[in-house]
Amino acid sequence: MDERNLAVSIHYNGTIFTDINEGFSFSDTSIHLFKIHINSDFHHLKDRIEKKLQSRVEEIIYRHPLINGEDDSVFYVMTPIENDEQVKSMFQCHITFSQLSTIEIYVRLFEHLETYPTQSIQSHQYGMSQTTDDEPTQNNEPFIPNEEVGGDSEDDQEEVRFEDLFVVRRRGADGRIPVRTLDRGASSSAAAAEPTGYPRGSYDMSLLVKYEHHVARHIWFGEERGPKKELKVVGHGLKLTSRVPLALPPQMESWVSRSGLASLQRTSLNKIDTNLVSAFVERWHLETSSFHMPFGEMSITLDDVACLLHLPIRGIFWSPQDVTEELAVELAVDYLGVSQGQAQSHVRSCRGSYYKLEWLYDLFVHHRAASSWAYATRAYILMLVGSTIFVDKTFTLVEARYLLLFRDLDGCSGYSWGAAALVTLYRYLGDASMYSCKQLGGYPTLLQCWIHEYFPTVGKRGENWNPAENCGLPRAMRWSYRQGVLKVDDLRPILDELTPTDVIWRPFEDHRAWRVFDEICLYRGCLKWGETVVPYLPDKCLRQFGYR
Repeated sequence: MDERNLAVSIHYNGTIFTDINEGFSFSDTSIHLFKIHINSDFHHLKDRIEKKLQSRVEEIIYRHPLINGEDDSVFYVMTPIENDEQVKSMFQCHITFSQLSTIEIYVRLFEHLETYPTQSIQSHQYGMSQTTDDEPTQNNEPFIPNEEVGGDSEDDQEEVRFEDLFVVRRRGADGRIPVRTLDRGASSSAAAAEPTGYPRGSYDMSLLVKYEHHVARHIWFGEERGPKKELKVVGHGLKLTSRVPLALPPQMESWVSRSGLASLQRTSLNKIDTNLVSAFVERWHLETSSFHMPFGEMSITLDDVACLLHLPIRGIFWSPQDVTEELAVELAVDYLGVSQGQAQSHVRSCRGSYYKLEWLYDLFVHHRAASSWAYATRAYILMLVGSTIFVDKTFTLVEARYLLLFRDLDGCSGYSWGAAALVTLYRYLGDASMYSCKQLGGYPTLLQCWIHEYFPTVGKRGENWNPAENCGLPRAMRWSYRQGVLKVDDLRPILDELTPTDVIWRPFEDHRAWRVFDEICLYRGCLKWGETVVPYLPDKCLRQFGYR
């Protein structure tokens, strides 16, 4: 079977229920099986399901597997599938979660509809151009690059290669993409002889499917992001220096310490070396969640997060509810202790379901003076995470939905904050690696301190203390900002010339007295925080774990 076809099991009718150990599951459902090509988009997936069930589909829900941080068992959440990006994330998750045989989908069908009509000719977007045949198949449907499985498979159809059905995009020696159509019966040997791939870049596009839009491709042809080659990167270290008190009131200190987030009060660099960070972002690829270096791949791992930030990497993964502006107002009234009018005015000024970081700091000061400790603590922690691990590209706001995490101040310690920080940074690194993006969200201190630990000869940095003198502080606090003189243009050839001997592969071995290596860091699969799902593939950077 072609490995580009993925097995899908469709559940319909019946019910969805929640099991305390397994998460979401299905009961009394009807099941159909089929296979779908890995490059299929949302419309093609929906159309295949509708043809299979001969009914109109109202909703598609993916039974999403997650790793349970406590015992490494599989736990399932339900994720709606509504667009092409979510379909790609679903396929990627299934590929990385290799122990699962099929993609499990639950569909809700429209009721009281006429029999589903078939079509003689149909065109689908696969992220590439497509031609259709004028002649339908025996079933009055076009040929499709999917193989049916199960009791009602259609094995009598002619076997058709994926390449023979579509306009094949092959890249010339100049990196551009000429388009030509292959006849169904034509041999592909002539096409195979054409130059493929990008010079000094990807030649097999089946993995790095976003490379066409990657900043590295454009840089090769002399196309920079703009007049400024570096990204806009904002660190809140200086502001936190003034906003984080030397000591919290005991009533607040207890909650902040138990939350697992206390270390974030002191870990931020005062400033960020935007040129250094930008040079590394140009080597990030979202499909592999790794930096592609001249000698292989490297990545920021869960172990790196645990040692640099001292955040818990085991715990609960959060699936948030949607927060409207009206709900953002209610949450501010109930959990931040502000009046209805004040909350409405503030949310309206944010133009969405957000709170301003400066406003949260002012609330913290106000409630601390009034000894309203719960309100003060929530405002303080929300301001803290919005200035560090949950920084978005507005750089001044934090999403109101994160307040839901701190409704119960005694229970917020159960979250996997380290994984949350990593997922958020991975997401923004993926965005920033695209040519059209000019800003980097996420926690830039985590990225820059990671660079300082692994690449001692790249960039300029100050050192507050020697690792041998460490008294159990997060390793990010070892580093301080020093203004570098190298620009992105200067750093690119330096990174090009790096060899394995330029890397400190195990920088945290002298830190194990305070952070013991956790085998959960070797988990391979997907990490999910909120609606963001990213591949986590430590097997691509095994040398960072001591393997050769």
